[in-house]
Amino acid sequence: MPFINPPQQKMGLPLPLVKYGKRPDKTMKGQGYLGELKLPDGGVATEYSTQSGAVKVDGKQIDFPTLVPTLSKDEVLLMQKDIIPNKKQIPEQIMQKAIEHAKMRLANKLSPFK
Repeated sequence: MPFINPPQQKMGLPLPLVKYGKRPDKTMKGQGYLGELKLPDGGVATEYSTQSGAVKVDGKQIDFPTLVPTLSKDEVLLMQKDIIPNKKQIPEQIMQKAIEHAKMRLANKLSPFK
């Protein structure tokens, strides 16, 4: 039976960080803007990174997340239930929102990732 309250939590200690692996640029993935999205296969998605010629730093394309806070609920569900698990092309409307979000973050000297 799994612990509902891990021992660390009962003792007031911080819980261990969940690891999501590394991005292609070797930085650690995080929980993203929308948290963990459960996928049909039981896995999770937190960022779902991509690249575009529209998002560059020092003339080089960089990774940026497609799971951004400006997506509608329907767009999030589409990504969660169809696009990500079936490895389909990201729809143009979702890609545009992700590009705009990444550019806004970069303009404010922030990483495109949370």
